[in-house]
Amino acid sequence: MCAKLNPIVIAGITCGWNLTWCSIGDQEWKECRSNGKYLNVTFHNGKLYAINLNCDKIDIFRVDNDQQKLILLDTICVTFPTVSRRSDIFDVYLVESKGSLLVVKRNYDYGALIHPTIGFDIFKVQERISGDSPHLLVNVESLEDQALFFSGLFYESLSAKDCPGLRGNRIYFIGHQGGNVDSEFGLFSLEEGIIFREPIHDYPINPPIWLLPRYVFECNCKCHPSTMWRPTN
Repeated sequence: MCAKLNPIVIAGITCGWNLTWCSIGDQEWKECRSNGKYLNVTFHNGKLYAINLNCDKIDIFRVDNDQQKLILLDTICVTFPTVSRRSDIFDVYLVESKGSLLVVKRNYDYGALIHPTIGFDIFKVQERISGDSPHLLVNVESLEDQALFFSGLFYESLSAKDCPGLRGNRIYFIGHQGGNVDSEFGLFSLEEGIIFREPIHDYPINPPIWLLPRYVFECNCKCHPSTMWRPTN
């Protein structure tokens, strides 16, 4: 089968903050055999990255389908550079964007009653070059043509070039405000800061989510012709 499509693995976080995963065709979810409690996860370069609840450590796993387990490869100690905004309440997301792994810190206003979002700090993971060198978090000044979307534990990066009307170098966000019961919708520009932010009232327990476009693509390999797609006139 095409290397682009196999293996296909889904990973997530349970209500108890445990890392769980399964491969396509599995009959049940499998939990990672570790004592770690995790906030969110993402795949990058064929590996699974999971940030812990304290947001001070990122574990890197490899999926071993033969042994049906996750193998811990390495750990990144997270220390935010001094450029990071001071905030006692924040969320941290792992996002793959344009081939890079980003660590995005969403800061909330601790002094306000409903803890609105006050800004974002974005860092790129620069993995160790050799066994003795450390992993680094490098400050990201611009997303270029990329736009990031956040909603609760949902996070995605899209290219503005592929979406007419969308502007790059911005973050679109919906979600609970720093763990508060209220929700908000807003837009953050890396150049201008917060552009607008509006509270959302009269919504269900779960906040709204983004519904983003997915694009059909053509695979040029010959190993699975049933998945080939050609545009029609």
